[in-house]
Amino acid sequence: MRRSTIVSLLLAAAVLVCASPVMAVSQALNFSGRLEQGAGAVSGPVTLTVSIYTDPTDFGALVWSETLDIIVDGGLFHVLLGADKNNSFPAGLFASGALYLGLQVDGDDELSPRPEIANVPSA
Repeated sequence: MRRSTIVSLLLAAAVLVCASPVMAVSQALNFSGRLEQGAGAVSGPVTLTVSIYTDPTDFGALVWSETLDIIVDGGLFHVLLGADKNNSFPAGLFASGALYLGLQVDGDDELSPRPEIANVPSA
């Protein structure tokens, strides 16, 4: 079943920045979504590739990417991006201007359009 027929993807993202006087600042991005295909919600394992771009359409504007094997339950999923110390976000990424989220499910074409990542206050 091709995932390119996904008709709905709801996005909710928040940037979490944790700091300690003793430790360096670490960054991660909470990302939740809903995957639907045809008339129903996707359930089961999927491979999700999440990419961050500085341009809403240019594939050459890629600044970070991560591929995750996840379990979708009733269409819902949640991941923590940039948490892998071997694939963390580049320094200053979220201070560099507008960023756009690219999503690819099970190796199909990237979903379009790319939503802009919005700033969210941290506590």
